[in-house]
Amino acid sequence: KLIVADFKVLQKELAQLLDDNYRAPPEEQLEVLEFDLDTDTREGLLADAEQERDNARRLLEAECRDCHRLSEVIKKNTWDQMQVKSRCIKAMLGDFSVDNYGLPPNPPSIQEQLVWECEARRLTIEMSQEDHFEPWFPFPDDTKSVPVSVSTATMVIPKESQEECEKENPYLLFGSSSYQFVEISPLHCSQFEMCSSFANTSEIILLERVCIDLREYFNKLFDDMFLLKEKEMTLLADRNARLRHILSELRVTCNAPMAVLPPEDAHWSQEEKTEKIVTIEDSEVAETPYISPSEQALLDQKAAEEERIRRLLAADNFRELALIEMMDGMLEVHWEDELKKEVPKPKCMLEKDPEDYNEVDLKAIKEYEEKCKVLLSERERYRKLLEIEYKKLENTIQESLTKFDNSLFELFQTRLKVEAAMNHEQLKILRIHQLNDDRIRREIQEKEIIQKVQITEKESDFAHKQVTLMQEATNECRNNYDALVVKDKAMGKKFKQEFANTSATPAVLEQLVKYFRRRPKLQQRATQFPTLLLELARCVVENDSSFMPPEFHEFLSALDTLDLPSSASTHFDETVWATLVRVRRAKIESELKVRAYALELKEAEYTVSVVTKQMRAARERASANVAELRAAREDKIRLSRDLQVQLVMKQGLVETPLTGHISDFQHAILINPKIVEKINQHVKTAGTKKLDAMKQVTKFHRINKYKEWEYKKMKMECEDLEEKLNNIESIKVTLEVKQYLKELIKPRERDPMEDEGALLKQTEDNYKNAVKCIQDEIIIVDEKIENFKKLNKKADRSILDLKCDVSEQQFERDLKLEETVSEAARRRMDMIVRRSQLVTKIQQVHNDKLVLQTELELLRLRTYPTLKYKAPISYDQTHQHQS
Repeated sequence: KLIVADFKVLQKELAQLLDDNYRAPPEEQLEVLEFDLDTDTREGLLADAEQERDNARRLLEAECRDCHRLSEVIKKNTWDQMQVKSRCIKAMLGDFSVDNYGLPPNPPSIQEQLVWECEARRLTIEMSQEDHFEPWFPFPDDTKSVPVSVSTATMVIPKESQEECEKENPYLLFGSSSYQFVEISPLHCSQFEMCSSFANTSEIILLERVCIDLREYFNKLFDDMFLLKEKEMTLLADRNARLRHILSELRVTCNAPMAVLPPEDAHWSQEEKTEKIVTIEDSEVAETPYISPSEQALLDQKAAEEERIRRLLAADNFRELALIEMMDGMLEVHWEDELKKEVPKPKCMLEKDPEDYNEVDLKAIKEYEEKCKVLLSERERYRKLLEIEYKKLENTIQESLTKFDNSLFELFQTRLKVEAAMNHEQLKILRIHQLNDDRIRREIQEKEIIQKVQITEKESDFAHKQVTLMQEATNECRNNYDALVVKDKAMGKKFKQEFANTSATPAVLEQLVKYFRRRPKLQQRATQFPTLLLELARCVVENDSSFMPPEFHEFLSALDTLDLPSSASTHFDETVWATLVRVRRAKIESELKVRAYALELKEAEYTVSVVTKQMRAARERASANVAELRAAREDKIRLSRDLQVQLVMKQGLVETPLTGHISDFQHAILINPKIVEKINQHVKTAGTKKLDAMKQVTKFHRINKYKEWEYKKMKMECEDLEEKLNNIESIKVTLEVKQYLKELIKPRERDPMEDEGALLKQTEDNYKNAVKCIQDEIIIVDEKIENFKKLNKKADRSILDLKCDVSEQQFERDLKLEETVSEAARRRMDMIVRRSQLVTKIQQVHNDKLVLQTELELLRLRTYPTLKYKAPISYDQTHQHQS
């Protein structure tokens, strides 16, 4: 406890000393290290920290070296290897960009191979110049047959058709649009002549060279556009600097700031300046780079040297110094610089009160006011000039950037066309590879089929030989069987002759025949093997039963039992019985042999039928393989004749439904547009005739309807007249009426019938006149209809032309660019309106602040009335005073 108490006392004393040191003057203060009581521990900790820092520094330096080495390897293998680096150009106003083609250097081996292929192709063309067959060119009608190989003296291609094709488009059958951008070598092989692997290989190399030429062509256009953008960026920076100067002049000199933001210069992106990818600038690093003391010393020494040189140059340049001292560094005074200066006030306005002014002072004040008015008018004129220049510069910048974006968009369209041409060439290369693969595959398939044909032919020949041998053996077996059958039948017929030298009577012979026909029973299973039957037949004669199956032992035992004399029902002579046994055993031997040879013949015929079937199957396989070989060769010949040709056509000229596969054009037909135009013209002519016929029919129906109406009208008039006549006839006339009528007729002395005839004639004349007027009106109306039809046709043509012009204008319009420009203008206008609102709000807040300050000062004056206070002038009052 005492030690702890002493330690706390020391801590307090040390803290007191540190406080005293902190309160002491700077020149009397000691360092904090002087109060350290455990120097050994501190030095050990410092040494450990130094070691740790050294280890960390070494580790970081090693990591930096590894990263630097890895970046150098990557740069060497990827960036430095590229002959043309990839980069892009972004639009100034739009939202699109155009990329160039990054190109690696061409290896010398590829260049040598290209030269070799070109020379080989040139020699091939020269050697086959007089032996060249082009069946796609038309021949005269009198040419009945054209040989496969003819010379120029015997085959004459019509020059008119050939010149016409070349005049239309010499690269029509080239299969790509590359000729629009680069020059096509005449060494290219035609699509109708690519029938060998050598020609296909050389064509692939030439097409790859065309792709490289297309990339180089576009890269050249890209470089020109990149230089144009650099020029535009420089001009934009200069014009923006001028705009900023104008805004500064309006704000400082004319005291009339514009409510617009200062323009910002455009900057290059990393995709445009690709050199920024492999170089790191100090502005890209967030942290301040570390500078060692040695490097700092070198930098200080360099800065001191530059300052010394600058002072020496400044000491020698006494003319510029004198000019700066006398005329602010300019030989002539600028008008705008003079406008920045204020008119000096007269001394009377500064030293006297208005009550003490005399005539000279008033005259000086009047001159001062006139100078102020002149200065304000000059500033106003300068402001208008600056605003006009500002608007002109804005319009110039907008037009320049729009023009550049249009040029860049044209370059973008050119890139799309070049990319399409490259895709055409790549498609040709892929098709050539596919053609080579198909040719190789078909040759391999043909070889495999030939091998199959050879194998099947050998199998067929071997089967035929086997069938021949088997048929010979079968014939021999059949002959043996027939001989045995004849011998067996003969033995049955000579049975009674065997007993001619014996004492057998006819009755005994009849009994002997019955005993002769007796046979031991043989199992069915034992009769299925001809070899065993032959062996059994031998055993029957030789009476040897060794090595035989049990069934045959039973048969032989039963046969021996039958041979015993005791088996007979009556007693026979021994000689007769012995003869019977001998003949019966011979007969059994013959029957067994016949049965064995029958089985052999059956097996032989079955084997012959099986081998014959195998021979027929082998022949069928051989025929199928031969047919397959013939079909493969015909397919090969058909593909060599029915070539696949690549053509470049406009999308509107293709009427085939497209799915993205070459099989879409498998059943397509290529038709000349002139034929289609002729067909369309015939269709239009037929349509015109149909319309004319329909008009005639319509006119006929209209006239027919009108005639029917006239007929009905006249029929109704006749009916009315008949009814009127009936009415007149049905009227009863009295004597008084007759007398009255006579009196009426007397002065005129006219017959009533004549009056009726005159009335009818007048009615008929009126009717004819009305019909004639109506016909005249119909003719006039028809003429008006024809005139209106002509006017309608003319209007239709003008409408069609106007629609074409509108479609062309719509096609030429850049909707995306217009939308981008309108969106940018709208955004800019929104920003201007927002800034105006913000400025108005700021002015209002400033005025409210000044009013509040004034009220605060007034309150203070009430509290401290002895203090003088001058009310501040508000922003609006200041602005009105300046105005």
